[in-house]
Amino acid sequence: MGMADRTERKGGSWTNRWIWKAMVGMCWTATVVLGDLKDVETHLQKRKEAYLEQLQELIAIPSVSALDSHREDVRRAASYVHEKMVKAGVEHVEVMETGGHPCVYGDWLHAPPGMPTVLLYAHFDVQPVDPLHLWNDQPFSGRVEGENIFGRGAQDDKSGLLTLIQAFEAWMNVNKGLPVNVKFLLEGQEEIGSPNMPDFIQKHKKKLAADMAFSADGSQPGADVPGLYMGLRGATAAQIDVQTAARDVHSGSFGGLVQNPIHVLVQLLSTIFDAQGRVKVEGFYDDVLDISNEVRRDLINIGHDAQKACAAVGAIAPFGDENYTPLERIYLRPSFDILGIWGGFQGEGIKTIIPSSAHAKISSRIVPNQDPDRVYKALEKHVQNFVPAAANVSIHQLSFKAIPYAGSKETPGNLAAKEILHGLYGIEPIYPRMGGSIPIVALFKQHLGIDTTTLAFGLDSQGVHAPNEYQPLAYYEMSRLAYVRLFAKLAEIAAKHTEL
Repeated sequence: MGMADRTERKGGSWTNRWIWKAMVGMCWTATVVLGDLKDVETHLQKRKEAYLEQLQELIAIPSVSALDSHREDVRRAASYVHEKMVKAGVEHVEVMETGGHPCVYGDWLHAPPGMPTVLLYAHFDVQPVDPLHLWNDQPFSGRVEGENIFGRGAQDDKSGLLTLIQAFEAWMNVNKGLPVNVKFLLEGQEEIGSPNMPDFIQKHKKKLAADMAFSADGSQPGADVPGLYMGLRGATAAQIDVQTAARDVHSGSFGGLVQNPIHVLVQLLSTIFDAQGRVKVEGFYDDVLDISNEVRRDLINIGHDAQKACAAVGAIAPFGDENYTPLERIYLRPSFDILGIWGGFQGEGIKTIIPSSAHAKISSRIVPNQDPDRVYKALEKHVQNFVPAAANVSIHQLSFKAIPYAGSKETPGNLAAKEILHGLYGIEPIYPRMGGSIPIVALFKQHLGIDTTTLAFGLDSQGVHAPNEYQPLAYYEMSRLAYVRLFAKLAEIAAKHTEL
């Protein structure tokens, strides 16, 4: 068993306890790291085509967690992941129920005594594919074109998930074991905010206990720029509904007599933010912390070009609160967005009716020190205080919710990943924040008391959550290599520290 399974955290630092207890397994670990890593990497190359087929097979499963019509597909993806983990040699593999979409757990806990236990995370659910007509091919085709593989989940997060299993399989095939203990938690509801995972993690704290976590969900800041993310924005989401009549009515017979719900909805939404996107909801910014000089220096080192970032996704121009830089707005300031709006006639041509209802889905990305429920309550109060004539307005919270997360450069996981990225890219990684959310990261901190290192590959501009999502095959290979080396590096660091 790993240290996390039988050592209580009382006094001292967790890092020092890990270093001290690693002494027992030092000799075996050093032998494996120095003698067998090259053979493990050679195995990856031999299995390259098989690994590509695995990704195509997993992409072909339309595991869209947001849609009830794909509920069984999410479960099929869980079964596929379960099968691959068993074949790779992972032990105690099980599809676990959560009260919603399932997750898959497995472990291997036979490293030398005192070696750290690493919790590996990724997700096998994906976003919806609409608008379908903007895809160049079927969204779940797994088509390879040139040096890229296309399909929903190609980057987010099926390639990352499989590389965790493949790195494990390579070590097992060559050495019949790993230099560290590993546990897998692979999730089927990340894209809807992991609504059942807080209770699940709390219930299974002992099973999931580890010294650190690594997430294969995420990205890198640039094609030639490695990075380790020091924070994630959280999120809260809601739906607003406006009702003005029992049914749609003729716009000639009733225009000027009944209220139009789309008019009401547009007016309401316009009260939430101003022309620069600043949120006007009372209390929205109350818990937002000032940006420290150290964090600002880290952002400057990123060398972000807002014009190029916009051009990469076809955006017209950068936009936002001019009191903050683009990166500050993305990483360190909360935002508000209308995700979808509908009502009335949507088909070709025209239908002269006044609709009976209109609706909008909204979300806010929030930053460390903000609470998603408190932000929702502020939005709810704002909507409830908007009292239009001849209309009923309601709001309810959606399941997508994430607590913000802030990390440290000095965690054992980040120190090890720093060396891995330097070896892969030839330069030191930078330390940005992530504008998006990975709900599980804050949950690991809250319930398990461990930090998570995001070691993931790909770019946000690769159609993530959009049509024509893709992953360069080079990133797919790099992720496998990174995790193979990571297992060795964690053990090597532990062994070296025992010599101090």
